[in-house]
Amino acid sequence: MGRGCIVVVVVALLSLLVQGMEGTTWKVGDSKGWQLSVDYLQWTQGKVFEVGDFLLFTYNKSTENVLEVSAADYASCTTIGPIATYSDGNTTVLLENYTTRFFISGIPGHCLASMTLQIHVGSPSPTPSPSPSPPSPEPTSSPFSPVTIDSPSVSPPSPQQQGSSPPPALPSSARQSLNWQRLAALMATCLGATLVI
Repeated sequence: MGRGCIVVVVVALLSLLVQGMEGTTWKVGDSKGWQLSVDYLQWTQGKVFEVGDFLLFTYNKSTENVLEVSAADYASCTTIGPIATYSDGNTTVLLENYTTRFFISGIPGHCLASMTLQIHVGSPSPTPSPSPSPPSPEPTSSPFSPVTIDSPSVSPPSPQQQGSSPPPALPSSARQSLNWQRLAALMATCLGATLVI
């Protein structure tokens, strides 16, 4: 029985380490997705985006897209020369380092109508401030060739994401803390069982 308990603890520890490598998938705009009627500044409030998390943008690919842009292009709603253009309707973006990421709609007029998203990776989202208000209309042509990604998502959505309204995700750090507490309880139980033997 002592060896069996040790095996259980080792398996639980390995499982916990693997789970720690999985990030949270945040469905942008929740059940409404990426569209004009969502306040994305409000959507980010209270969320802590961690390295390893994913943003899932869902939208009608025939009428919408997502551009990842620089801070300056975000502030001016500039669509010329984005970092990346996504147009597959089901876009997953990996948050791979501690930084601020900027996303806008590339459809004329949508960025001006506050279809923008600013993500702070590794820290809570700041207090709401007004969306960018560009000084001029959105450019429609570019001498640069943007990166266009029309491939399937980075990772398939979980069954929870396919439902109409998933419950809010716990931040990665909270999930890891809870899992470590469960492992400690399991180890205490096993040690108690081992001491009896």
